[in-house]
Amino acid sequence: MLALAVSYTLFAGQTITPKQTLLNCIDAYRKLDSFAMTIEHSDSSGLFPGRFKQSLVWAKGGKFALQVTQKTDFKPTSSQPGTVAPDYFSDGTQISVVEDAAVVRKEDVTPRPNTSPGWEVSGGLVLSILQNTEMVKTLLDPPVAFKATYSFGPTKTFETEKVIDVQLKFVSGPNSQTVDVFIAQDNLLVGIMYDSHGKHWAHYSHRTANPPTPADLGIYKAKFL
Repeated sequence: MLALAVSYTLFAGQTITPKQTLLNCIDAYRKLDSFAMTIEHSDSSGLFPGRFKQSLVWAKGGKFALQVTQKTDFKPTSSQPGTVAPDYFSDGTQISVVEDAAVVRKEDVTPRPNTSPGWEVSGGLVLSILQNTEMVKTLLDPPVAFKATYSFGPTKTFETEKVIDVQLKFVSGPNSQTVDVFIAQDNLLVGIMYDSHGKHWAHYSHRTANPPTPADLGIYKAKFL
């Protein structure tokens, strides 16, 4: 059974639980026909270390373009391995992974069971919600081996924005992880933090609900293959 913390009074005065706050956030994204934002990373994953930026443009039907707009400051070494994030283009069926203007591989738009592909890792919780992946279902209903608790964290502002901090803690035996999810007044995500030291985070800025999107969104016209 998932544990819920005490209720909380949200911006508009409605008293809800931490888990319901998260559900309201998910529901806000599910109502969108399109979405765009800028993502700033600070060591937000082990897969793509360092600080870098991406732009995301998404449209209903699983179409999106997730492109690096500021290259990472991370330099892989033998003692500190890691990967530099490529660009991802989804036409709703297949995802083209693009490095140096070349499509290096194509993937099915639906992740394999128990995996989070690079586009989901870097696109973060927002793109997971928009694409309705297994990650979202796991957050809300984790496997029986995990104990999940939802509570309100102490953070009131993140990157100058007023937020509700929903803290998710997952425990499996001696191991645990706490994730802070920062939600704005409009129920959209402002960011996410993976530790209490402020080093591992992602910030979602320039959030635009239902922007116009091109008909060929997610179709990458490669210069060479």
